[in-house]
Amino acid sequence: MFIFSSLLALYRKYYLVIPFLLVMGSFFLVVKMDTIKNSENQPTTLSKITMIPDTIQVNGDLLSFQGKERGQNYQVYETLKSKKEQKFYQNLSQNCQLSFTGNLQIPEKQRNFNGFDNQKYLASQNIYRQITIDKINKIVLNDTFDLHVLRRKAIVWSQTHFPKPMNDYMTGLLLAF
Repeated sequence: MFIFSSLLALYRKYYLVIPFLLVMGSFFLVVKMDTIKNSENQPTTLSKITMIPDTIQVNGDLLSFQGKERGQNYQVYETLKSKKEQKFYQNLSQNCQLSFTGNLQIPEKQRNFNGFDNQKYLASQNIYRQITIDKINKIVLNDTFDLHVLRRKAIVWSQTHFPKPMNDYMTGLLLAF
């Protein structure tokens, strides 16, 4: 597209457009190189992660959330073992750091024609690895306050103070969750 636009500008003698095309082409090249660098410079092992509290989702016995460690974002999954754990994560509304043992892997690509591509979806959120937790060794709760904590508190409050179908509408409409 860049080459075609440049040739068209030269053919039609739009010489003032060429510097703009060079700047835009350079910008997109730098963004692409940064994306490639981020996807390749990922650690091979990880033993702790800081949860982003407003991304916590409990679906039956599956816990999923996004976390940060060493400046990188990760998508994390864990199979919960008890109702007590399920209640803990559903009501968790503060920052938390987990020490764990688990598998760090590249997200799955699209398997079917026109199917969902989890790898591309997570890459659009700057997430290039996912973690499947086998065992949590230690949980450290932090009382630091940020916007993620405020949003999570609003989500937990609406889910505990409204009846079932209405709490889903409240969190969806007001908090985009």
